Amino acid sequence: MESINPALHLSQSNLQDFIECPRRFQLKVIDNISWPAAYLEPLSQLEQATVIGNKFHQLCQQFFTGIDPNFLSNRISDPNLKIMWESFLPIAKNIQTENLFAEIILSSPFLGHQLVAKYDLVLMTSDDRFIIYDWKTSNKKPARTLLSQRFQTNLYPLIFVRSGYHIFKINHPSPESIIMIYWYPMSSDPEEIFPYSKKLYLENINHLTKVIGEIDDLIDSADTFPLTTDKNQCRKCVYRSLCERGNQAGDFDIFSEIDQEDLSNVHFELDNINEVEF
Repeated sequence: MESINPALHLSQSNLQDFIECPRRFQLKVIDNISWPAAYLEPLSQLEQATVIGNKFHQLCQQFFTGIDPNFLSNRISDPNLKIMWESFLPIAKNIQTENLFAEIILSSPFLGHQLVAKYDLVLMTSDDRFIIYDWKTSNKKPARTLLSQRFQTNLYPLIFVRSGYHIFKINHPSPESIIMIYWYPMSSDPEEIFPYSKKLYLENINHLTKVIGEIDDLIDSADTFPLTTDKNQCRKCVYRSLCERGNQAGDFDIFSEIDQEDLSNVHFELDNINEVEF
């Protein structure tokens, strides 16, 4: 008899967890276990970076809802947040369209599960192209090759192809009409641009099918998912002591390799997800 696996909400963050360590994915996503360990150290720097990252995202959202940028600027006291904000304002003021959505969540069913993405900003240009912006508030911009390998880089455009029509009230956007932009306000070269394509879309579908098939197979066949063979991954994992992979948290210097979603206090409000059939 064929087993029926539970439907999971799969974000770029927890799919990245599975790629890096299936056991971390199981503990976090399937077993929903919280573990009282430090993510990175020193904690004071991590907490400060998390707070500033969340505040920056809130400021960006408030800007695109029409709040006076001067009013927002006058409320900023943290010097690092002020640097981010002053870097953000020129590009934000050049976005000349009202056809945009900030801090929006989209979802699409896929192989019995739900793909979920939280978009910092999505806009439709006058020539019917779509730009996905993702604000990254780490102090260093990772190498392009590293960013290209992150699940987010291809999952966000993929979900948008499948569900973007729902918010813009259009036909399904073509992959070629989509551009994904990571934007690092603390970098002297803040933009990293990834154009999408039909070729990438089909490759991403195949890769996602393979990964979700592996997840389903492990749910069916194993009580415990395998640990990563790359013990460097354990340095930034709260479950390292549970897995007997050490007690020392990784240095804060690896913050640039962590996705903002991993560090923010934002949780998906599942009742408010724009969910579409495909």
